[in-house]
Amino acid sequence: MFTCGSLFLPGLHGFLGPRGQQIRGCQIASTLYCQKLCSGGSFDLITWSRIRRSVFWILSRTGIAVYSRLPVFGRLKASVAVIQNNETFLVIERSDDRGVSFPGGLAFPWESAEQALAREVKEETGLTVTKSLLKLRYDSSVEIPVNLTVFEVEASGELRGSWEGTPRWLHCSELQQRILPSQRRIVGTLH
Repeated sequence: MFTCGSLFLPGLHGFLGPRGQQIRGCQIASTLYCQKLCSGGSFDLITWSRIRRSVFWILSRTGIAVYSRLPVFGRLKASVAVIQNNETFLVIERSDDRGVSFPGGLAFPWESAEQALAREVKEETGLTVTKSLLKLRYDSSVEIPVNLTVFEVEASGELRGSWEGTPRWLHCSELQQRILPSQRRIVGTLH
């Protein structure tokens, strides 16, 4: 995706690569990895995975600590997907060691709930949302002030992880103990 010698220019929401494409944190690390390989060094996949997950751990924990004390943008908007396969539900084993969460995340200010849902599911799982149905909407202030929009989702594609975590299929009985506190209300609606 990125070639060695990429030039980073600060952008509004991240960095811009040599052809003007937006580069996020994990992609920046990918480019640094590429530059390390081209300069004669080598990383193995385990080291690379640890670096990505460590960066996510730091960003996630810092963001929650700061925003829970200083919510400068007020209540944030988030969308999450409930994807069921027989008796199990798709969750993300989070890289920040906070437990598991349903696929999804925070919306950009210009995104609708559905757009944020599709983007976040793709980023975290590699799956493409093919059908979504609004399940519920509620406010939570457990960790940070957020308005959660929950969708029942059908998706297709090849399941893969991201720097945010590893997808897992869990039974409903396993979810209640491990799900993020802000998402426990969702587990109560599952059947």
